[in-house]
Amino acid sequence: MNFKKRNDHRSGPNTGSSPSVSGDINTILGKETSFKGVLTYEGTVKIDGKVEGEIIAKDTLIIGEDAEINANIDVGRLISRGKIKGNITVNDRAEFYAPAVLHGNIQTPVIVIEDGVVFEGKCEMGQAARKPELKITPLHQESLKTGK
Repeated sequence: MNFKKRNDHRSGPNTGSSPSVSGDINTILGKETSFKGVLTYEGTVKIDGKVEGEIIAKDTLIIGEDAEINANIDVGRLISRGKIKGNITVNDRAEFYAPAVLHGNIQTPVIVIEDGVVFEGKCEMGQAARKPELKITPLHQESLKTGK
């Protein structure tokens, strides 16, 4: 018999690998790292340490298995295997893999929760989860339309 090694790009519970992320990780906050304040960034960031405060980004946040996050999070995509205490807003997709723990509310259009994840809070999905866009019309333009 002749066996060929198969390139398996799947992720999740049975593969033992991290979920796939398009692009490279720009920054890693290691296990011994502790950060307090507002964390903003571009690109993909992985956190394996402790963060307290706020995390704000349009891109991807990866929370490692050893991470402890006590923060409100607002990101484009979230992939978590760590502990989070705080409210989360995700614009594209949120993924939680065992042994992740989430104590807080989440707003996201798409959510994946693997068996073994602990989630205590509320989840709001769909169009209602997206933040409404504000339309601002200057007063002088409005007065041109009405003639006043």
